[in-house]
Amino acid sequence: MSIDRTAFYEEMTAEPDYRSAHTLKYQNQTEPARGDRLTAREREVILLVGQGLTDQEVASQLCLSVRTVQNHLHRSYNKLRVNNRTAAVQMVLRRQVLQERELA
Repeated sequence: MSIDRTAFYEEMTAEPDYRSAHTLKYQNQTEPARGDRLTAREREVILLVGQGLTDQEVASQLCLSVRTVQNHLHRSYNKLRVNNRTAAVQMVLRRQVLQERELA
């Protein structure tokens, strides 16, 4: 894992007290409205980004153009009401944890 990917992963998995102020800004973000739910592809792109893949790597893995990956990310940012990929990944991961808890 590259240094950038390692730092990104550590940021995403750190306890809240150790996250950057920028990431914490979105911690109490409300859920988007029902019509603003992510598509399966948008969620897939965000999760791959969360694994540290670049837009080019995501595009290659999903057989998409880089521009399409960027479009998926930007639509996701709008739906999640966030401004960057770190906050988007954090929001999607938080949703997954909440859904798993509801099913348990």
